[in-house]
Amino acid sequence: MIGTLRRHSQWLWGIIIMVVIVTFVVFFSPNVGQDRGRGEVDYGTIYGQPIKRDALAQAYADARLGYFLSTGQWPDRDEQRSRMFGFNLEAEARQRLLLNHHLKEQGIDAGEAAVAQEIKNIFTEQQTGAFSLQRYDSMLKQHFAPAGISEAIFERFLKNELGRQQLARTFGLSGKLI
Repeated sequence: MIGTLRRHSQWLWGIIIMVVIVTFVVFFSPNVGQDRGRGEVDYGTIYGQPIKRDALAQAYADARLGYFLSTGQWPDRDEQRSRMFGFNLEAEARQRLLLNHHLKEQGIDAGEAAVAQEIKNIFTEQQTGAFSLQRYDSMLKQHFAPAGISEAIFERFLKNELGRQQLARTFGLSGKLI
């Protein structure tokens, strides 16, 4: 038996080395244990439900847009100012995720008509009282588009904001003592 091993040692060692290399590559790759087909990453959970990548991206976009509409600057372009205001993009996005979850849970939906009315209210000329399509288009093209914010994202943001206001009014109502 030892004589047979000595005679075939070169190709035997080749097979052993190939098997060891393949097993090292398979078992020590960084993706072992993850579902490679789906490619999902763990972003945490809200009330036991996993946070999806798209929902988190939407919450980040909403948080950035909310900061821009409050200050006139994007938070990632003026980090010193955002820190001065105590703005934390990560915390704000997670808070928006939680509030959006409560909106869905309570069945609160602002509706397209309310969003259209809010856009009209925001972009109405104060002197004339007329809606300014030029101001609206200018805001979309000059401020939102370079930051990756589309009209659909802006409308979703307004819908969520109106829902948040309705949620606050619903749970903020004072009770009546009988």
